[in-house]
Amino acid sequence: MCKVWQNGEPVYVSRVNREWSSKPNVLDIALAQGDNRFLVKLTNVSGDWSLSLKLTDLGGNAIPDVAYSAP
Repeated sequence: MCKVWQNGEPVYVSRVNREWSSKPNVLDIALAQGDNRFLVKLTNVSGDWSLSLKLTDLGGNAIPDVAYSAP
């Protein structure tokens, strides 16, 4: 179960409990000019938890001049 917000607005909600997978959920979102802040909340039912985030263009390619960091 997962929720994702971008700049305070919800962009993804899943009520499905599943393990991390190399077959990701793909979100089609538009980045705003300047900073974009993402908040991710996960429900951990059992065991370890994992999260990975990759920002790409629609073709799956890296976006030039986009940098990201986690606090």
